[in-house]
Amino acid sequence: MTEYSIDLHAIAEELERLNQQRSQTALVQSLMKLGRLLPELPASYRQPEFEVEGCETTAWLVPLQSASQPNPIDSAGAQQSHLPLPLTHMADSQSSLMRGLLAILLAQKAAGQSLELTFDETRLSASKKLAWQRLQRALNADCSPLEAR
Repeated sequence: MTEYSIDLHAIAEELERLNQQRSQTALVQSLMKLGRLLPELPASYRQPEFEVEGCETTAWLVPLQSASQPNPIDSAGAQQSHLPLPLTHMADSQSSLMRGLLAILLAQKAAGQSLELTFDETRLSASKKLAWQRLQRALNADCSPLEAR
């Protein structure tokens, strides 16, 4: 299995700042900063079969483990949020803004109910809202896990 994790604490902190932004410019800058927190997807996974359809820029979503596997955060989730968080998917995009949206979605899915990571997608432009919905739908689709490549 490919090692791929995010720093949930860093994403939660940046997401909190993002949610306080009032201007569209500041919102975009915060999303781009979140995108820099997402690890780069190994080149071997930048394949057409992992592309999310319908996004204005190429985005890849690669399943790593099944939803039936235990959540990596235990009941002390917030106390352990400084640790890198193993994910159920790897993701990347050519767009730093899209990478920010992917970082939020991956963190939300991995954290589950143990940590509140909210994002008001209604503040996004129409095209970014559509991308958010497509990424969310792709992430929540029933995908089989990959074997190590």
